[in-house]
Amino acid sequence: MRWSERGLSLLEVTAGLSLTAIVTIVAVPVLKRELRASHQAEARDTLLRMGEAATAFARVPKHRHGLPDAIARTPAEVPRGTSVVLEAPAWAAWAPLMAEVVPAGFSQRYAYSFVRPAGEPAAFEAVAESDLDGDGVLGRASLRGTVDASGNVTLAPDVEFVDALE
Repeated sequence: MRWSERGLSLLEVTAGLSLTAIVTIVAVPVLKRELRASHQAEARDTLLRMGEAATAFARVPKHRHGLPDAIARTPAEVPRGTSVVLEAPAWAAWAPLMAEVVPAGFSQRYAYSFVRPAGEPAAFEAVAESDLDGDGVLGRASLRGTVDASGNVTLAPDVEFVDALE
């Protein structure tokens, strides 16, 4: 009898299923970790763009080395376990920063805000909030910055993630 006519033995089928199970057990957590890292990259890139926009704003002479007022969270509701697409009018409040936070028509998994801490007129915090897995627990990423008397903006060394794995 030739190989093509006899089929697979029980041992061969068991070995194939075991190998598939092992690969799945190893691959699924790695894929989840990489997916979460890509979502965090969205927040990091956007917050760094916001920091650059605040720097450009502070360098314009007519702003007297200041910062724009606080900008409310956009979108107002944090996306829960999904991404949302906002059109240009939703970003109108961000005009003082003279930059697109998220280009109109692009999907996003975070809600962004620009905060001016009370009692610190020359400081800001760019914030991204998310609920990546839709469980109601919010993750938060932030980038802090300050403006000195000559209009130079100093940004924190990196974006800070709090409950990123929420």
